Amino acid sequence: MIETDTVTLPAAWASALVNGDYTSFDYDGDDAEAARCEAAEIDLANNGWSIVDAPGEPYFTWSYRLYDSGADCMGGDVLDYTILRHCTSPARQGC
Repeated sequence: MIETDTVTLPAAWASALVNGDYTSFDYDGDDAEAARCEAAEIDLANNGWSIVDAPGEPYFTWSYRLYDSGADCMGGDVLDYTILRHCTSPARQGC
């Protein structure tokens, strides 16, 4: 069984989260933002989730720090990412 859900994260992280391409962080030299992006990905993976798509359009929010707590701005573009996990056992919590 496959479980799907949606998670909202910064739009600027799409290339890293969907394609594993962290080179976009090299252009502005923001190692802290890259680390926060990687931490979000690891947190999802530790719970069995994989980011597989970002099908929609980015949208602006004034609540940007809800999605990137280390951001130095109040507003920014976010994106809804599709996540999934494989449930191998009906006894697995959340499946």
